[in-house]
Amino acid sequence: MEEKIIAVKSQGRLRKIFTIRENKEGVYFFIKSGTQEGLPPNNKIVSYEKYSIHHSRKSATYNTVKLTTKFKSGEERTVSALTNAVKTRTGFSPVFVIRFSDLNAPIYDLKEGDKEKVILEINDFDPTENTLYFGIYIGRADTPFPAFEGVTVSQRCYENIRVVLVYAYNMIPAIPYSYVYCRATFKPSDTNDTSSISKMNGESVERNIEHFRMSFNLLLKNQLMTLLSKLLESGANETDESIKNLRLALEQIPQPPIIAF
Repeated sequence: MEEKIIAVKSQGRLRKIFTIRENKEGVYFFIKSGTQEGLPPNNKIVSYEKYSIHHSRKSATYNTVKLTTKFKSGEERTVSALTNAVKTRTGFSPVFVIRFSDLNAPIYDLKEGDKEKVILEINDFDPTENTLYFGIYIGRADTPFPAFEGVTVSQRCYENIRVVLVYAYNMIPAIPYSYVYCRATFKPSDTNDTSSISKMNGESVERNIEHFRMSFNLLLKNQLMTLLSKLLESGANETDESIKNLRLALEQIPQPPIIAF
């Protein structure tokens, strides 16, 4: 299985954020994690998260997208979603949006021979000044996804699937923790709920950019809440300027619209 890498240049070092593999079944995005679920002593260490976009050749309507989480214990967990965006040309569907950490952990190091595998290098990331947000969306290979103000768009096609990478920065120092949003759906035969079924439908480019911006704001809120919690745990007082600034920043984040994505 051929392997390609998406990397970020951070403070003079290349950091590996995605490994991409392709075979006859589909495209696979591996995110280096090193995170955990739960708290000690019941925490579970995550080895990696794999997002697989399947050609699903037996279905005339849907492609399956899966998130497989592999734990250090050997346990695996899979969450699936379906989309008709590719096969019925209804637009694009989100796979996931991630807020990256400061990328300082050794899991982001490139190994010997990795540099030749890099197909996209993102420059000018400084974790002391900003945080990187990254989203992946899929649609039909012949369906265009134009550039949009405020985000950077890069895209590649794998057979009939167009994979769109959307990314942007905020101007807040990155923290040591990543956070990701992904979509899960039912099988069409398992639900009659209109809202659940609608999540399997592709949407316009504009709606997917709206999804990215909404996810960006939700992940930003999570980041600011984490910073606020850490400061309060360290003994900071509500009257401290740093606490006031964080609370003000939280108030200024636009509230997400009531839209089922």
